[in-house]
Amino acid sequence: MKFFFIYKKIHERLEAKNIPCSLITGQEKIIRDNCGHISCTIETANLSEQYNVGVIDEIQMIGNEERGAAWTNALLGLQAETIHLCGEARALALVHKITEYTGDELEERRYQRYSKIFVESNPFQLKDLQEGDCIITFSTRNVHKMKNVRHPLSFNSNRVSMSTVTNYTTPVQ
Repeated sequence: MKFFFIYKKIHERLEAKNIPCSLITGQEKIIRDNCGHISCTIETANLSEQYNVGVIDEIQMIGNEERGAAWTNALLGLQAETIHLCGEARALALVHKITEYTGDELEERRYQRYSKIFVESNPFQLKDLQEGDCIITFSTRNVHKMKNVRHPLSFNSNRVSMSTVTNYTTPVQ
């Protein structure tokens, strides 16, 4: 679910600026003719197409037992002049090993977060949910449970984000 919302939002932002953008996810396909931008989930990335620039988000998922192969395939198979990798620093050691093996150049850049992430000191109550809040769960099952809860802000809109963190504590090898 996480990647659908992320890539749908990128698609919508580009389209709002009159920049044609195709969207390809497991749930949705919007193909724009002759457009220069494609927003897709890692599993739907077209590895046989030539690109000027590719962006792989959530690169730390490369170490995930269940889905990591999709990130590995994209990193090794994406045909782009430049590939930007975004994600947690814990993936760097593995990405360094891969680029040493492939002979590719790796330039590391670190950025500061614009806003702080914090854990609420009091237990969360659904009635306190406000527009712009993000709910992070630690299982896909919990995301689906939350989507079935009736709330005025609706989890199916862009007003509330839902994400799942899978194997967060699993170190990248």
